[in-house]
Amino acid sequence: MIKQIETEDLIGMPFEWGGHGDPGWDCYTLCQEISRRAGIFLPDKDILVDKLLRAAKMEEAKKEYTQIIKAEPYCIVAFKKLGNLFHVGTVLPGCTKFIHIRKSTGVIISRLNNITWKFMREGFYRYGHNNSDN
Repeated sequence: MIKQIETEDLIGMPFEWGGHGDPGWDCYTLCQEISRRAGIFLPDKDILVDKLLRAAKMEEAKKEYTQIIKAEPYCIVAFKKLGNLFHVGTVLPGCTKFIHIRKSTGVIISRLNNITWKFMREGFYRYGHNNSDN
């Protein structure tokens, strides 16, 4: 059975580099929080402000994850733009939506089949050292 978690309290929270909820989040730390609520513990990552270095760091971090063919509840969905990884979110139960954060909107839920996100989607990933029964 898939664990249902509460996410409503996160909607609209602001973007903050490396934030852990007080007052905001970045895309990876939000994934950590959603995963933690689901009983999955993702490793901490260095905060990189430079976009190219961040993309390289995200690409390197993918080695800790197993790429999966289709979305699963609480897996990570990664997005590329101009050939570089630039964004991640967490797939929600039902596997049609994901929760993520944008500087302009804060935390939001979007549809995976939205044409913009579908076009930029790089893949779905499960943390390689998954310590959950999900």
